[in-house]
Amino acid sequence: MLLAIDTSSATTLVVLCDESGVRAALASGVSGGHERVVAVLIAQALVEADALAIDVDSVACGVGPGPFTGLRVGVMAALAFGRAVEAPVFGFCSLDIVAWSVAHGANPPPAFVVAADARRKEVYWATYTADGRRTSEPAVGIPAAVAELIGELPVAGPGSVIYAPFFPRGIEPSAATCEALAGLVGTEWERLAPTPLYLRPPDVAVPGPRKPVTQ
Repeated sequence: MLLAIDTSSATTLVVLCDESGVRAALASGVSGGHERVVAVLIAQALVEADALAIDVDSVACGVGPGPFTGLRVGVMAALAFGRAVEAPVFGFCSLDIVAWSVAHGANPPPAFVVAADARRKEVYWATYTADGRRTSEPAVGIPAAVAELIGELPVAGPGSVIYAPFFPRGIEPSAATCEALAGLVGTEWERLAPTPLYLRPPDVAVPGPRKPVTQ
């Protein structure tokens, strides 16, 4: 049984699936507060799937890109759970969740972009083919610069809504879903190290040495 967790966006997603399909799929339904809900959702998913923690033999976690604190919550939850049940932990690019939805929707475009909110008036983004295969490494940039780079490509994900004036060719979905997460991890996804994918330095800087006190 596979446990998949993603906290790269405002909503926490938890999915349990096995060879028979999806056993449980839960979303927080609230914005933020990942540290308060991720353990609760994992416990609820196990109950819903009529499973025990030891039934989980692999764990997948979204490694972003995403906001620092929320992203760490999901990765650390996955690592802690995996260590507790002695299961391997793998990462996946969180942008790929939305890309899976586009690729498995009606009439996917030949190429498209997934853009997520990176705060600081920036977006995380990557380009994809019609089958959901990523064709660029995840990057971060201001919407105007990204729009110039991608040209007329349609854009999915929350960034396409937040910065709609820069991305007039917005397409669905506008957010990651449990269904898409289950679909992604139910395939041969690109397995990454379970390490948060940070594309810029944190907002908080390490304090420098104290200034000497003059007499």
